[in-house]
Amino acid sequence: MGFFNKIRGRQESEAPVTTEWDNLSIPESRVTDLEQLRNREKNQHDKLIAALCSGKGILPNEPRLGDHDELAVMANINTGKITYNDFARVINNIKSPLEDERGIFNEANANAVLEKMSSDKQQLKMLCFANGINTNDYGRTTVADLQRANNIYQNPMEFEATMVPFFDFLAANNPPQKVHEYQVALGKMEQNLFGKQYDYYLRAKELVADIPKATGRPLANNPLELPQA
Repeated sequence: MGFFNKIRGRQESEAPVTTEWDNLSIPESRVTDLEQLRNREKNQHDKLIAALCSGKGILPNEPRLGDHDELAVMANINTGKITYNDFARVINNIKSPLEDERGIFNEANANAVLEKMSSDKQQLKMLCFANGINTNDYGRTTVADLQRANNIYQNPMEFEATMVPFFDFLAANNPPQKVHEYQVALGKMEQNLFGKQYDYYLRAKELVADIPKATGRPLANNPLELPQA
């Protein structure tokens, strides 16, 4: 009889058995961290809705939303009134971690980003691919490669569109576990390269994913996919 069956089979008269598991709980600091994360993501969500409502592409410092603003944005996405260009305008206006406050590429900032990426060859290989460089040359990655990527890709949507052939090839020639490893590495890489731009891209993906449930209608188009040329 297994452990759980033994517990179930205990007689009513038996005294409860206390184990080390009974005293386990989530540390208060962890709970606080999770609450702060949820609050931050909610604030980003509301700012994104406000920026899309305004049509100006600028995130407000303090979002003020009406009762129906979120549903109105969802409906406008589904009817094509809010498009890829609207999302791109918002995300492109967020400063990249590779740039200074003026929006100009900054070598010191880029060095800090490269240091985060340098121990992960999967990130470096994907950077090579995105820059049109042989992935076997990942060990030669420099700040200049980050500057090239910064010049080519304005946002995570553009970057992910470029990576589609990479993942198609990966999936065709490797087991699912390897593909998953690269997908995880891609998320870390985009966080490194795009910072808050990537955060708001994730909020945009969540918003779009919620449309069918919130509106009762299937998603007619995905505004986060690059328009076909």
